[in-house]
Amino acid sequence: MRNIKSSFAFFVVSIILASAAIAAPKKVLHVYKLGNYSHKDAWVPVETMLDQLATEKGFTVSHVSNQNGLNQIDDFDLVVFNNAGQNSFSDNAIRAKIVAYMEGGGKAIGYHASSDHRGYWAWWDTELHSGTRFTSHGNSAFLLDLDPEIKKNPAMDKVWTEEGLGNLTSIQKTEIYILTTNPRGKPGVTMLQTVNKANTNIADHPFTWVKKIKQGEYVYTSLGHNQEDFKGGWIKKATWAWMRYLSEDNTPCCKTTGFEEYDAACKNPQPSACITTGISKVALKEAFVEFAPGSLAITYPNPYRVEVSNIKGETVIAQSHNGPNVFSLSEVKPGLYFVKVIASGKSVNKRVLIK
Repeated sequence: MRNIKSSFAFFVVSIILASAAIAAPKKVLHVYKLGNYSHKDAWVPVETMLDQLATEKGFTVSHVSNQNGLNQIDDFDLVVFNNAGQNSFSDNAIRAKIVAYMEGGGKAIGYHASSDHRGYWAWWDTELHSGTRFTSHGNSAFLLDLDPEIKKNPAMDKVWTEEGLGNLTSIQKTEIYILTTNPRGKPGVTMLQTVNKANTNIADHPFTWVKKIKQGEYVYTSLGHNQEDFKGGWIKKATWAWMRYLSEDNTPCCKTTGFEEYDAACKNPQPSACITTGISKVALKEAFVEFAPGSLAITYPNPYRVEVSNIKGETVIAQSHNGPNVFSLSEVKPGLYFVKVIASGKSVNKRVLIK
């Protein structure tokens, strides 16, 4: 059960919901052997790499070789789409499961031909890949630059640095994808890597990026064409960095709430997340608000209304009662909330920290 602390809010405070601690995936699903042209040279290298990571980092991985393996997609923390291009997902029921998974908070990594659906599935092209897809091939040896936009995503910047991935990466004997459009600047997109200008005639040549899609998040990279991409271990380190990032709670947060444990847990500090809210207390002596693990109890004997809202102004509880009642908080996410009790034309506010 959650521990709850409360304090009267007589002053202006800066608050934000807390981030969870760093976490690695527990169950990973690897999907391969898909579509009309499935890059079979990448099947075994990706499977081997993920097996190695699973052993080293302590997660489990399941390998499935057709779209039906996605029937249990909700059982997994993270999905790896290994060259899932063209008509990889022809079953409408499977498509619906993928959409629900990603939009509902799922995390995924897509290699290389995963951007090559060629119009077979509009959602995959327009939503997951921000309206871009493969159109032709470029050089087979090139340098990758770390994109400055990574600084706008401190959580990704942190794991990238911790894994020692550097600012410049040399890629040999693979192929650059040339895309129909550039996803930079599209909603939810953070560019991570671009092709070095010496190796392309495209001024801004995207290669790896992160896409937020409602509650879910997706990392796409043009890497993963064949076994040459997996030599030297760089892609393994990069994949682990992406896994780490996707497994964390990367909710934008504020490190200056004044609550030490929450400030320390903030992994993606953003100034916009520090919301200052003024609260005034109007005396309502008859209202007795008590907090116990997992619940709040109001013992006011007459009609009243209770409202619990988060710092975004979103109401999580809004109920009217006549007499004492106990309200369960077991389904309320950890964070800072305001409890407001209204009765007899007056109100009382409390600030509540739910762990």
